[in-house]
Amino acid sequence: MAEQQTLQYTPKDFKSDQEVRWCPGCGDHAVLNSVQKAMSELGIPKEKYAFISGIGCSSRFPYYMDTYGWILYQQKKYKEAEEWLSAAAKIGSPKADILEHYGDVLYRLNKPEEALAQWNLAKQAGGNSETLITKIRTKKLNE
Repeated sequence: MAEQQTLQYTPKDFKSDQEVRWCPGCGDHAVLNSVQKAMSELGIPKEKYAFISGIGCSSRFPYYMDTYGWILYQQKKYKEAEEWLSAAAKIGSPKADILEHYGDVLYRLNKPEEALAQWNLAKQAGGNSETLITKIRTKKLNE
C-alpha cells in the first residue's frame, strides 16, 4: 500500500489576494486568522474546503479565503472553474465576489459579453471595488 503524502501548508496559503475590509478592531479579523492557521495545520488538500457565508460583515469571509473555484482559476483550469463558479452563482442570492470571479473565468474562456454581464451583476449585488469598476468600464479583465 502506498504511503500517503502529508501536505505542508502555512496560513498564507489560505489567504486570498483580496484586501480585508472589516473595521479595525473587529473580531472577524481574529476569526479569519485563526481559521487560516487551523486549516494550514490540518494538512487537508485545499480543494476539499468550501466556504459559504451569511449576511453582514462576516459574509465577506469566503472572499478572503483561497479555496476551490478560485484555486482552479489560478491554476488556469478555467473550464473547471467555470463549472464551480457557475454553480455557486446559482445558489440563492449570489455574492458580488462570486459573480465577479465568475465573470473573470468567462472572460478567460473568451466569453467577454457574458463576463461583462456577470461583472454588472456583481456591481448590482454590492460590489464596488476599483478593480470591478475598471473591468466594467474597460469591458476587459485588467491584471
